[in-house]
Amino acid sequence: MKYYVVNLLSKGKKESILLKAKNKEEAKNLATLKKGGIVLKIYETSPPLEDRLEELKNRLFSFLKEKKIRQDSLISAIRQLAVMTNAGIPINDAIIEIANNTEDKTLKNILSQVAEDINSGKSLSESLNNFKDQFGSLAITMIQLGEQTGNMPEALFTLANILEEIRENIQKFKKAIRYPILTLSAMAIAFVVLIMFVVPKFKSLFERFKADLPLPTKILLWLEHSFSTYGLQMLAGLGVAIFAILYFYKNSKNFKFQ
Repeated sequence: MKYYVVNLLSKGKKESILLKAKNKEEAKNLATLKKGGIVLKIYETSPPLEDRLEELKNRLFSFLKEKKIRQDSLISAIRQLAVMTNAGIPINDAIIEIANNTEDKTLKNILSQVAEDINSGKSLSESLNNFKDQFGSLAITMIQLGEQTGNMPEALFTLANILEEIRENIQKFKKAIRYPILTLSAMAIAFVVLIMFVVPKFKSLFERFKADLPLPTKILLWLEHSFSTYGLQMLAGLGVAIFAILYFYKNSKNFKFQ
């Protein structure tokens, strides 16, 4: 839905109203039904602030509530599906069987919906496309390839192997950066303790002697003042920044591996 400003002439007076509609024609019809009169001009505008805040709030709640499929569960389900289809079991029956046996509730719900979609005539790739955020483009592309070549088991085995390799590489990467992150975190905590508890003890001493301080000392005093005055704001800003990074990593195609 888009937002439109409609300028119209009603009862001899010019009025401007803000409407939400699919297109200009719908906005014109809504304005006519609501106010009557003659429409003079229609143009698209940005959403009002309260609507943008409401959308942001909804996205935040959606982000916090959404549960991802566990990677182990996904890889296991794909391998089971590959084995079953390779044994000649119809894909819909295989999906229902996997859904009934998986302990991952998110995966269970999705596979149940996929089974219903296939029963209604959709292909597997068409149904999974509705859950692209959960499965990713790679999985859907590989399944499309299996449908086009008529060799779904091979496509599924290949997909499971690729996802397994990706998972192992991610685990290796996390293991490799664990020590540097712990070291940097410890250094950051030590620095904050220095700024908040050690520097203030010397601050009064420096002020008493009114000495010309070197630049590094001035920087430390400035940081101490900033932390003590704007500490909560800085902490809130850091929290917002971390949330933004996580949100874009999870939702943006430029960040998230698909």
